[in-house]
Amino acid sequence: MRFAAWFVSAAVALASAAGAAPYDEEGFRLTPAELLMKVKRICLREPAGDLPREVYASRMLWLEQFIAAQLARSELESVPSQRTEAALAEARKRAGGMHDAFTGRVMPAKREAVLAAERSALVELGCDATLAPEIHVVRLRWEEGVASWDHVRHSLGGGRSYLGTALGISLWLELRAISGEALLERAGGIQSLSTLEGGTVFDPKWHDARPENLLGSGMWNARAVIAALGALAPAPTPEVAQCIAAATKNVDAQAQRAQCEAEAFAFVPPADPEKSQPDASAPAPKQE
Repeated sequence: MRFAAWFVSAAVALASAAGAAPYDEEGFRLTPAELLMKVKRICLREPAGDLPREVYASRMLWLEQFIAAQLARSELESVPSQRTEAALAEARKRAGGMHDAFTGRVMPAKREAVLAAERSALVELGCDATLAPEIHVVRLRWEEGVASWDHVRHSLGGGRSYLGTALGISLWLELRAISGEALLERAGGIQSLSTLEGGTVFDPKWHDARPENLLGSGMWNARAVIAALGALAPAPTPEVAQCIAAATKNVDAQAQRAQCEAEAFAFVPPADPEKSQPDASAPAPKQE
């Protein structure tokens, strides 16, 4: 398989991303019920990871707003990342930074002062926890033409005779209490970076995903968010449930729900696109 150079460089993050051990097999340190008792308001962090934010700003904003909408239906308030990051930046500025002015090294005392200032800023926002979404290049396994990774299944084409590994992208969510305690670490697969376009078992022909198409599907993005939230994901609304019930038989249930959720979701673009969204940014995902 061939990948664009930046795909390959992004894959270097795979080891560190995949190596983070979950707290249980579902990624929760507390049970969902305990977590909902402990956390009522979440400060969202700016999406980060292996895809350049300046290119995918609008699509990352779509993901953030969809996450916030899902949390709200689970009775969890959220603070937009723009407000969270501004408060944290101001806190760091007031604390004076954590590096020595002459050596550039991190000073333990300064670091603790900055972390304390950040915690105070989050408390002032009324938050019990922060949620950091990250998009990472990951390795996935596929068999009989279907890839399975990070709680999703995705057809790669090529028929039932194919199996092996490939690269894909996943949404990683890390929920931390203001004290720093990790509460949830869980991922949802977004899409494969390759599909099979013919060939033979011994000489498969791969088609690489184009960079401009990444994060471009509302259904795939919604599926990743719901999968990453796991037991924190809300039940479908009556509108979504009706959409699911009207679906054709033999359709993947997870994908069908995600498509219905994406169709029902109303994305709010930035108030001033010229200032908050670079010209090079890809447009918002298609709702499909």
